[in-house]
Amino acid sequence: MGNQLGPPARRLANQVNDVGESKLRLLWAVNNRWPDREKTTLMPTRQRPAAQTYHGLREAPDTTAVTTQARAAFVAAHPDLKLQPLVVVIAAYNEAENIGTVLDEVPQQIADVPVSMLVIDDGSTDATTEVAERHGALVCTLRANRGHGVALRLGYRIAREGGAQYIATLDGDGQWDPADLPDMVSLLEAGEADFVIGSRQLGQTENTEALLRNTGVRLFAKVVSFLTGTQLTDTSSGLRLMRAGLTGTVTQTQPQYQTSELLIGALLQGYRVAEVPTVMRRRLSGTSRKGHNVLYGVRYARVIGQTYWRERRAARTMPPARPAADSVPAARPLRGPSKP
Repeated sequence: MGNQLGPPARRLANQVNDVGESKLRLLWAVNNRWPDREKTTLMPTRQRPAAQTYHGLREAPDTTAVTTQARAAFVAAHPDLKLQPLVVVIAAYNEAENIGTVLDEVPQQIADVPVSMLVIDDGSTDATTEVAERHGALVCTLRANRGHGVALRLGYRIAREGGAQYIATLDGDGQWDPADLPDMVSLLEAGEADFVIGSRQLGQTENTEALLRNTGVRLFAKVVSFLTGTQLTDTSSGLRLMRAGLTGTVTQTQPQYQTSELLIGALLQGYRVAEVPTVMRRRLSGTSRKGHNVLYGVRYARVIGQTYWRERRAARTMPPARPAADSVPAARPLRGPSKP
């Protein structure tokens, strides 16, 4: 049994298993510290997944490099791109089974406004990009998953640079119904709002089993309503419509918990926000990648607090992004839920 490591060496070898690239260097240290031991060969170590969902509160160090590369490749593939006045932006990660159905539901015009579809593939390891292209979307692909918020910000930028007047967002899992977008577009076209949210609290949530998450939606809506002085019922909806310029003036830094950051920033910069009822459907397939409900809630609350204080400090030194105007404080239903 002369080729076995002693206890001190085994401890270092166990550390090697968790470090990966440092394996050879640490093995050299082990063998030289105990020269009386014969040369040892470790069993293959467990490798980390090649792709992981990013859940951090701060951007990964290489985020700028990843998004810059993706945007450059997109621009090279679509030179002189001119987008329609309304761009539907979908950030998708490993949604090859769902994204085609989602895109097929988006009409070519919404409330008589022509539509372009833009998918930001957030580092998928499946065929999300290929499926989205086959179903008529323009696709910008990141080489690594860097967070839903990062992907959306890249989509907002591409939409603005392509001449979009309005930007709508949907999720790649089919939970939000684009049939609710016409009423939202009508509000912006009539000049009654700058940012419209599809509220599942004014409408309906099909996933009634997610009791804790639904409770959190109501709680955070009350918190944000109190902080901003605007009555809201849903601050984390993935169904949103906004004037394209808004996405370029409101500060956005969150890689994952971006919905409340954009909403709070828009409100405190003087943009008018309204809500319409919507139905949040079940995912077409697969499972949510948002992580554990409690941890998600804690991080979401932290982002609300950080965004509020950041925008309050900025408001003391900067004028409002738009002239002061009456907001839409009571997010009244404009029609009944889109589904019974």
